[in-house]
Amino acid sequence: RRLRCCTKRCEELTQELNEARRQARLGVVRAKLLKEAGQSHMSLSRQLVQSNAELARLTAEYRSTLDILDRAAQDNQRLLAAEEELKVQVEALSQENAALAGLA
Repeated sequence: RRLRCCTKRCEELTQELNEARRQARLGVVRAKLLKEAGQSHMSLSRQLVQSNAELARLTAEYRSTLDILDRAAQDNQRLLAAEEELKVQVEALSQENAALAGLA
C-alpha cells in the first residue's frame, strides 16, 4: 500500500516535472520569438527612417523641378509675347518699305 502511494506520488511528480519542462521550453521559444521580433522591429524601423529620408529628398527634388518648370513656362509666355510684338513690327516695316518703294 505504501509502495502504491509512493508510485502514485512519483507519477504526479513526474507529470509536474514534464509540465515544468514543457513550460520552460515554451518560455525559451517565446523569448527567442520576442528577440527575433524585436530585431525585425528595429530593422523595419531603420528601413522606415531611410524611406522617410528618401521621400523627403524626392519631395524636395520634385518641388524644385516644379519651380523650374514654372519659370520655364513664364519665360515661354514672355517669348511668345515678344514674338507677337516682332511680327507686328515686321509687318509695319514691310508696309513702310512698300510705301517707300512706291515713292521711289
